[in-house]
Amino acid sequence: MAYKHLVVHVDDSSGCDVRMRAAIELAQRFDAHVTALYLIPEIILPIAAESYLGADIHTSIEKQEQDRAETVLEHFRKAASAENVAYTTRTDHRAIVDFPKRLEVHGRYADLLVLGQQDPTEQFPSEPSPGDVVLNVATPVLVVPLIGFKSGFGKRPMIAWNASREAARSVKYAMPFLEQAETVNVVTFNPKESEDGHGELPGADIALYLTRHGIDVDVQRLHGKDTDVGNALLSHTFDRDSDLLVMGCYGHSRLREWVFGGATRTILQSMTLPLIMGH
Repeated sequence: MAYKHLVVHVDDSSGCDVRMRAAIELAQRFDAHVTALYLIPEIILPIAAESYLGADIHTSIEKQEQDRAETVLEHFRKAASAENVAYTTRTDHRAIVDFPKRLEVHGRYADLLVLGQQDPTEQFPSEPSPGDVVLNVATPVLVVPLIGFKSGFGKRPMIAWNASREAARSVKYAMPFLEQAETVNVVTFNPKESEDGHGELPGADIALYLTRHGIDVDVQRLHGKDTDVGNALLSHTFDRDSDLLVMGCYGHSRLREWVFGGATRTILQSMTLPLIMGH
């Protein structure tokens, strides 16, 4: 599989420019088309508010939102044109709570969905939780950290491997990166031998699979507290100078709220490098 169509979610948040640059760089690298998608929130005002503020208030607010979207999309157009990248811009109107679902729908027609890490300083972030999207979408998701990324990222990827279905799917999602990498580091934490998981030698099976794709692989088996795998993983990516993390997204639905595993939650909150996730 090659990435030939990317969809990047854009908005007017502080991390949008980083997301745009990542999508444009990847479109150049993989000779892909990139679509910038701006989700315009539907404005729902109480009847009393419309009566007090006037009948035109709803139209006025909608125009402001449209103008805000156009400003962001025009910035994207200029950036993509400057790099000679084929692009499309698109808007969609939905309630903010429906943003993850709309991203899932648009992601059906993309090879890679580019999202940003949520900004913890924003009380009402316009960027949906990447985890909510990953758990619903059937498309590879690349999450770009707020702090930015190294140009050319993906040369030294790290795979967080636990022999699960989610991890296996994430590896396949990341194959365009892995096949171009200088070397791939596979890391297992506290692995246990099992017939339906790691096998007799944890990490050996996934290493063999990648080697058959012509990928240079290094396997490390680490041990530590199960409750701190997320922080240990981030620390290890720093020690190995990794520039891309590949891991499964683990969670389940409880009363329509996504509840993530500890490592997934830690990575999404504290990530310092781009992340490819699958569920």
